[in-house]
Amino acid sequence: MFSLHQACVPALDFEATVDFYRLILKLDGARVSAREHLFESGGARLSCVRMGGHECAHQPTALVLGADRLPTAKEIQAAGGRTDARRPLFDLPEGAGAALATDPSGNTICFVLQKP
Repeated sequence: MFSLHQACVPALDFEATVDFYRLILKLDGARVSAREHLFESGGARLSCVRMGGHECAHQPTALVLGADRLPTAKEIQAAGGRTDARRPLFDLPEGAGAALATDPSGNTICFVLQKP
């Protein structure tokens, strides 16, 4: 059996990306090095990794976050992210809600409503 230990998102705009996840996750996290900021919640870790000029081409990451309520477009935008109503949602189980957004570094986030 496996469980999520850590997910990494590449951050082209490091400070804006860290600030985005700080506001969305409502966690301060910790700067563990000049290139990495780490958030921990429920045993899983999200790492924002600073991208520099010498890395391979930026490959945006898709991240799925569970939520007890879906964020509004206004909340996403206030945190520095972007929303696009024209982007279709992918198939989800019946009754599941989801919202798509993009962080300041272009990574796609799907917020999935988790029912208690």
